[in-house]
Amino acid sequence: MKLIEMTVSEYLASVASDAPAPGGGSTAALCGAQGSGLAAMVAKLTIGKKKYHDDQELCIRVASDAEILAKTLEAQIDKDTEAYKLIAAAYKLPRKTEEEKALRKKAIADATLVATEVPFETMRMAQQGLVLVSSLVGHSNVNCASDLGV
Repeated sequence: MKLIEMTVSEYLASVASDAPAPGGGSTAALCGAQGSGLAAMVAKLTIGKKKYHDDQELCIRVASDAEILAKTLEAQIDKDTEAYKLIAAAYKLPRKTEEEKALRKKAIADATLVATEVPFETMRMAQQGLVLVSSLVGHSNVNCASDLGV
C-alpha cells in the first residue's frame, strides 16, 4: 500500500514503528504538502474580500501555485520511501564473487544517489513553499495569520 493511501492514523503508526521507512524524507514531504495546503487555504480565504481588493491577483496565483506544489510534495512522500527501498535492495545483492561485489557496489552507489536526490528535491520544493507563504505576508486575510505562520 502506498503511504499516501493510508489513513492519517495508519501513516503515523507506520512512522512510529520499527520499520526503517517511512523516514525523514517522507515525513518532510508530508509536512511540506500540508504547509503548501495551508498557503492555498489562506489565499482562498482572502480571494473575494473587499478589504483585500489590491491583493486578489496575488492570492489567485498563490492559491493555484500552492495547490500544485502540495500535490507535487504529496508524490514525494512515496518517492522517498521507494528511494530507500532501492538502497535496501542493493545491500541485499550477492557479493561472493568479484563480479557480484562490483555489481553490488555500483547498485549501492546508484541507489544512494537517488536516495539523496529525492529529499533534495523535497527541500527545494519546501523553499518554493516558503516563497509563496512570504508573498502573502501583509497581503492576505489577517484572520488567517496563524495559519500562514504555520
